[in-house]
Amino acid sequence: EIQRELELGAGSLLLGGNLRRLVGDSPVVLGSREEETLYGAFMQHEYPLSDHLTSYLGLRLDKHPLAGTQLSPRGSLVYRFSETGRVRASISRSFRNPPSLANYVNLTLVPPAIAGLVANDDLDPEAVTSWEFGVRFSPRPRFSVTADFFYQRVDDALQIGIAPAGPFLVNARFVNGGRTTFWGSELALDLRLGNRTHGFASYSFLENHDDPARVSPRHKASLGVRGPISSRLRYSLSASYVGHTQVESDPAPLGGSLALLNPGPHPNRIHSRFVVDGFLGYQVTERFELGLKARNMFHQVRRQYPLGDEIGSELLMTGTFEF
Repeated sequence: EIQRELELGAGSLLLGGNLRRLVGDSPVVLGSREEETLYGAFMQHEYPLSDHLTSYLGLRLDKHPLAGTQLSPRGSLVYRFSETGRVRASISRSFRNPPSLANYVNLTLVPPAIAGLVANDDLDPEAVTSWEFGVRFSPRPRFSVTADFFYQRVDDALQIGIAPAGPFLVNARFVNGGRTTFWGSELALDLRLGNRTHGFASYSFLENHDDPARVSPRHKASLGVRGPISSRLRYSLSASYVGHTQVESDPAPLGGSLALLNPGPHPNRIHSRFVVDGFLGYQVTERFELGLKARNMFHQVRRQYPLGDEIGSELLMTGTFEF
């Protein structure tokens, strides 16, 4: 990803773009190695309407190899009601591309060849219209609180349907369904523990009562600390909790197949998890930093889907260059 900010009269203009290369190699779930390249470009214009009111207008373009090209507009107003407080209201229209699993899956649910989940490469992206309202204030110089509230409407939501034909006796696949809505909130705290060390905590809640039911946990929470070790070395350490996810409320047709292959008291559930992540960054030069990121340091094994591969710890090297 690359981005550049330019001065534009009394305001500023942010321009950027990114490139993502995804490679999936899971013979059990995908059947073969699959690759796709995604392109994106974005811009945001910030302009002060008065001493206390600032507007933000943004536009993003995304290109997906199967779902095509989509434009996502966004507008926000931020009002500073005091030296330490501000409120924000925004509306946006964005698109979520179909996941690789939906486009390329070839998974046997009930062997031999009785029921399976098959690919659908003709999916439309989910269209998300979002209304948001947020408040941020600092009651003390070293302490700040942010509260955000949102309501989202999703059109062309993905759900499981039955394919007219395929390699199995019963062929399930992802299809574009109707409309579903979300609402939720997030509370975040930031505390300065020293001259440069910060402690942070957050909690978020998400609710959805519509059909199709969404695959999303209702509760998430995190707690952590970040700061410098020396003039060139910095760190962050965080612990996070993610509540369980109920994948299928209806036991048929997919839920019954999941129960056969994933026996137990909750065959259609992705269980809750508690993970600890760490990061160590070294400033090689004034503008270049090398980093080492450890996810799930205590190796709590989880699955992204009830029948998916197990995911344990991850170790990533990062490089960030500012120019």
